[in-house]
Amino acid sequence: MKKTSFFWITLRLWFKQNQRIYRWRNTKNPYHVLIAEFLLQQTQVRKVEEVYNSLLSSFPTVQKLSKASESKLIEIISPIGLIYRAFRIKSTAIQITANFNGKVPDNLIH
Repeated sequence: MKKTSFFWITLRLWFKQNQRIYRWRNTKNPYHVLIAEFLLQQTQVRKVEEVYNSLLSSFPTVQKLSKASESKLIEIISPIGLIYRAFRIKSTAIQITANFNGKVPDNLIH
């Protein structure tokens, strides 16, 4: 067996035995995945869970997020720091609403 094969088999086994359940791992909704990606950058996972749930509860769709007040976004995101994410998340939601009919692309766009 190759060393790389052994590594991946061992890693998968370890993950299967030790994985934590996070809401964003159990979704195929591209919007939910996008929000998780924004929030998880440079942030510990355990801090993200509450903010992730709060953000999706307050703004369940890209369209609603695109119309969110920046102060509300900052309020929600502030517990995990890096407030600039509020502006980036809103800007991305505006672009998705304008250019993709409010549907987060779920494939590679050329």
